[in-house]
Amino acid sequence: MPIHVYKWSGTIGHVGCQLNDRVYIGHWPKDEKKAFKNEKGDPKPLLEMDEAAVGRKYDQKVTINKLDHYKDYAIKQWNMEVSSLPYHVLENSCATMVAKALLMCVHDYISDKHGTYGGDRAMSEILYLKGKSWNKSSSPSNKWTISSISNNIWTPNDVYELAKVIRDDVSR
Repeated sequence: MPIHVYKWSGTIGHVGCQLNDRVYIGHWPKDEKKAFKNEKGDPKPLLEMDEAAVGRKYDQKVTINKLDHYKDYAIKQWNMEVSSLPYHVLENSCATMVAKALLMCVHDYISDKHGTYGGDRAMSEILYLKGKSWNKSSSPSNKWTISSISNNIWTPNDVYELAKVIRDDVSR
């Protein structure tokens, strides 16, 4: 199953991601007035729940094929670690969660395609283009974890653009 990244436009916007038929990432604050306070998140595990929360169908979608073999690690990390993280609009927003999942999915693919060091360089270039960074020293055995992807501020537009870069790289 391909990865689908859904983007809703709006004042701030929203982004969600379908990793497989069982894992959908839609991260929301329980109380929007506390979005800056690291409060417990309110994950939406289905696209339909995201659409209901936004009040409409998504505006744009990116489909990324050929990553089935590489998604398992990201899915495991999501199930173990990310889904229980609190919501914070700057550190653990919907966009941050989807960006981290996408980067975990694509890291091993790019390492296989470019070699370990080439993969690190390619990932650094992808993140640099988006004005982001990652902290490899906190990542044991070159595996990306939630903590190794620096807490950059991601917007739904950033994530949508990242998904398009990944889609285009995987398609080559």
